[in-house]
Amino acid sequence: MPNSKPKKVITVLLSEREAWFIDLISETVHQAAKSQVRVIAYTPKTNDEDAVFQTASRHNWDFAVLFLNNIHYASGNRDANAIAHESIDFVMKMAVVFEKPIFALHGLNEESGYEARLRQAGAVAVYGIPFPVDAMVPALRKYSRITMG
Repeated sequence: MPNSKPKKVITVLLSEREAWFIDLISETVHQAAKSQVRVIAYTPKTNDEDAVFQTASRHNWDFAVLFLNNIHYASGNRDANAIAHESIDFVMKMAVVFEKPIFALHGLNEESGYEARLRQAGAVAVYGIPFPVDAMVPALRKYSRITMG
């Protein structure tokens, strides 16, 4: 039996529990890794803000990928402006409490400086949907422990 190095485990908090999203992020992590890795994704039972936060609190994860406009925030207001404000607050809360990289995905209008405000709130990378998922690879390498030995 050959000496095989065990795969590094990368744990990811995802706000979206749909299989296509989990597969997409997992494939992107594998693409970013310089060696073989095993990806474990933690997902909440619902898209409620509290469920995402509680899932983050219960698990030890390396980084989070949050699909911000799919999260149902506490106010229940689904207006784009309300989602923008609440998602910025949520990113800040996650960044402050967990001190781990937050990758923010969104489908909102960028005209109001939304992406800059997400970065100021603590997101290490921000992507407007749609975007080529390969664009995440350099940020994953820079801000996560994917390529660390």
